[in-house]
Amino acid sequence: MIEIFILISVYRALARRAEEKGRSRAFGWLGVGLWIIGEILGVVIGVAAGRSGLSVYLFALPGALLGLGLAWFAVSRLDQVESVDARTFD
Repeated sequence: MIEIFILISVYRALARRAEEKGRSRAFGWLGVGLWIIGEILGVVIGVAAGRSGLSVYLFALPGALLGLGLAWFAVSRLDQVESVDARTFD
């Protein structure tokens, strides 16, 4: 349950950061997606390493954090986009 609250916070933080740079709030979903993909890959690696039960989570958590770090890095590296005023095209 706490992971859901973390993902909501991750989405909001990344969306806000992207919006400050003039980008779509949809960049928030990048963090959620990479978190989930990293967590699934961590579980696969943990199971392949012969772990079971709760010890698999020791592989899933670093994978999730790595995915989050990649998303945060990508959004941080976005260039600032200036808004275009429709009146300039008249």
